[in-house]
This record gives sequence, C-alpha cells and structure tokens, in this order.
Amino acid sequence: MSRLVRNRAPEGKRRQPPSAPFGYVVPGTDLFSGVRWQVAVGFSTHWSWIWLVFWSSLFYSNYSHQNLVHESLLLEPLWTISLLTNAAGPMLILYFLTRKRTPWRNAPSARGPQVLGQHLAPVVLAAALTSVGTLIVAEPASIFSPAAMNVAYVAGASLTGFGSAIAFVLWGEALTVQGSRSALAYNVLAMLIGAATYLVFMLLPAGFARFATGLLPIAGMALFWKNRGIVGAYQPPSSPSDRGLAKMQIRENVLSITAISLFFGISYGVMKGAFVLEESALIEIRDALNVASFVIGALAILITTRAFDMDFGKLTYQVALPLMAGGFLFITLDHPLPLLGFSLHQVGYQYFYIVIWALWPVLARNNPSAPPALFPCFAVFGMQAGQLLGSVVGSAIMPVGSISPEALHMETSVAIFVILLVALFGFGNSRSGWGLINPMSQESSLPKFKRTCQQLAATHGLSKRETEVFLLLAKGRNCARICETLVIAEPTAKTHIKNVYHKMGVHSQQELLDMIESEGAN
Repeated sequence: MSRLVRNRAPEGKRRQPPSAPFGYVVPGTDLFSGVRWQVAVGFSTHWSWIWLVFWSSLFYSNYSHQNLVHESLLLEPLWTISLLTNAAGPMLILYFLTRKRTPWRNAPSARGPQVLGQHLAPVVLAAALTSVGTLIVAEPASIFSPAAMNVAYVAGASLTGFGSAIAFVLWGEALTVQGSRSALAYNVLAMLIGAATYLVFMLLPAGFARFATGLLPIAGMALFWKNRGIVGAYQPPSSPSDRGLAKMQIRENVLSITAISLFFGISYGVMKGAFVLEESALIEIRDALNVASFVIGALAILITTRAFDMDFGKLTYQVALPLMAGGFLFITLDHPLPLLGFSLHQVGYQYFYIVIWALWPVLARNNPSAPPALFPCFAVFGMQAGQLLGSVVGSAIMPVGSISPEALHMETSVAIFVILLVALFGFGNSRSGWGLINPMSQESSLPKFKRTCQQLAATHGLSKRETEVFLLLAKGRNCARICETLVIAEPTAKTHIKNVYHKMGVHSQQELLDMIESEGAN
C-alpha cells in the first residue's frame, strides 16, 4: 500500500521514478549491479576521444608529420606535447586542491576532504580546454595563417593535455568514491562503448569526424555534471585520531601508487616508441590493434574477476606483467609477429590500467583524511610521465626495423628481465597491503544507505541545505532535532522540509523513508 501512496505527486507535478534521471540499472551480473548508463556513456566519451586523437589517422596524418620537426625524437608532436602537459595537469590540480586548509594537509574539519567534482569550474575547464585544443589541432591550416600554424598547433596540443588531465582526475575521483567493483564495471563498459564509438567515427568523413571528436569532451563532461550526485555528498569513513601516522600512511601509499604507475607507463611508452612507423598502412594496423587490445584487456578483466578469486597482487603480477613481458618477446621475431607482440603488450597494459582504477577506492578508504582525488592525481602523473619517458627511450634505442637483430634481442631481454623482476619482488610486497585485497569484495567507499540518499538528492535537485535536511529526515529525525543539529530556526526548518517533500514528490516522512528503501533495493 505504501508503494501506491509513495508514487503520488503533488497536483500539477508528475514525479518520475527515482532512478530515471540517472538511467536504468545495467541488468545481469553482480559486477554491473548499480551501474548507471549515463555515467558509463559519459566515461566512454573520454576513452573514445583518447583513441581518436592519439590512436587514429584522423589527427596525425592531418598535420603533425608535415609541419613540425620531430625526427630527432621520432615521436609525433601531438603525442609528445599532450603527454607533457597531461603529466603536469594533475600536479596543478593538487596544488589548487590542497593550497587552502584541508584535512589532508592540516587538522580535520567537519566538512571533510575537498571533492573536485562538486564544483562546476573544473568540469567546465576540462570540457572547454580539451574541445578547443582538439579543434585547433584538427584543422590548424584552416584556422591560422602559415606563419602561426606551428605555434597554434603547440598551443592546441597543450590545451588537450591540460584539459584531458582534469577530465582524468574528475572521472578518477568519481569512480574512487563509488568503490572498486563499480570502477571495474565502468571501465569495462567504457572500453566496449568507446570501441564502438571509435569504429563509427572512423567510418565518417575525416573532416566531420575530427569536428565531432572535438565535441566528445563537452558531451562527456555534461553527463558527468548531470550525474554529479555520485560525488556530490561524499563523506569519508571516520578519520584516524593519530594524524601523524595518517600522514605517514598517505605518503607511503602515494609513493607506492606513483612508483607502480611510473613503471607501467615507462613499459607502455617504450613499446609505443619502438613502433614509431613511417608507412601509413602499418600505422593504421598498429592503431587498430591498439584499440582492439584495449577492448580485449577489458574483457580479460571481466573474465578473470568473475571466474577466479584474484586479489590485486595476482591481477597485476600474475596476469598484467606476464602479458607485457610476452609482448617484448614477440618483437624479436619475424614480421608480422612484432605487431602481435605490440598488441599482446597493450592487452597487459590495459589490464593493469583498469586494475589501478579499482585500486584507488581501496587507498581512499584506507586514507579517509586525504582528498579522494589525491590518488588518481598521482597515478595519472606517474603513468603519463612514464609514457613520455618510455616513448623517448623506445624511439631512440629500439625502433623496430632499424636495429640489428642482436641488439634488439639484447634490449628486449633486458626489458623482459626487468618486468619479471618487478613481478617477483616489486610493489606487491608494499607495506600498504593493497596486493592482498580482492576488488570484487570492495563495496563503495560510501555506505549504501548514504549513497542511496545522495543519489536521490541529486536526482531531485535538492540544494545543499535541503540535502542536509533530507539526510536527517532519512535518519528519522524530527523538526526539533533538525533545528538543533543544523542550528536553524523552526520556521526555516519547516520551509526546508516542505521543499524536500515537494521536490521528492512525497507528503510525509514515512513516504520519504519508503522511497529510500525502494531505491536502495534496486
């Protein structure tokens, strides 16, 4: 009976089902329970943009090999410049996130760690910088004079790096708040949807595809902001009383995640640099294999996490690293096996890439006084800086096809030895202890009840103060207790309660509780 009463809306206003603005829950497996389609689609636009800009012929063939001198490094200038600014971006974000008094740097406060995704400015910056930069590098000859093209191209590539760095951190923070299982699910879905988008764009006329690619960051950030409820009311677990010990643990975890990200990034960059090719047909094959490898890596995550009880250590050191080592082994063989080795290595790297997204919620849960964007910032910095360094090294010392077989065998043997050495004695034994945690056993870093309330508040457009009142109503508090807790007058509290009921489409506190119970069961 309460279900019928709860669905009644005030006259003149028809209330939508609670989950409608977020999309429907993905049916099927436990991994995908609770996943929101709009978030998955928004996240997939980020990956589609990366693949189209850096792993397709749409942008490289259009300009970079014609006007900028880059033979000294044998690297595409778009890749090099964007990676440089992409590595610097997270550090700038951390500076602005922690320059004021925050629980991470100073004494804990009642407000909790700062959450980047709560604010409109970084979302707008991510969309604007990335889109403007993409459009500049897409058609520099059509927009700028010949004398200004090189400067404009460098500026556009820099904007793409800074903008996508902000987007990286925003999505990383959002999935960190959601938990390890959700991070795995969103990454798998984003890879599949992003690959389909990539294929569609590659079939479109090149000029139109480049323009549409420039709009993808805007669409992705629009969906992020629409679904900002996933981070909008973030409250960490209770902070430890020993702040000195907490800071020490944060530093140790930051060092661990940065080091392992740097290592994997260097390995990826070396392989990328080794496959700087001149023939357009081979470049297209390489790029198609790369995107296919990312999808295979995502599917491998789906299979191994569901079929085997594997912790983070096993996922990283028994699956990802051996695949990457096998990739280096193949590049010593006759053509076309080196390209298959490149693909195998990329599968291992993408596998690790998804694993590290699922690791951030664990570190955030273990370090509640740190901002949830802290670990994504350092991990993105490590991976992007590693890719840049590895690309330079790979293009300089082991470009496939331009090195003697003996030297190539020696260099790949060294690479394989280093990878296996890290697999045996590396970061899995870190005192941070994350290697023994199973990502499928990790729930969201928010309790389910609070996560449900947070999503409902964002869905129905409650203001910050109305959300506070709503959370107290959800806990069964009456008007007098709300006045006492929030230190507000009784008429003010009654007005907020009335607004909450109106926006939620209910008429009493019991109906509100029924709605929360129903939403939490979905």
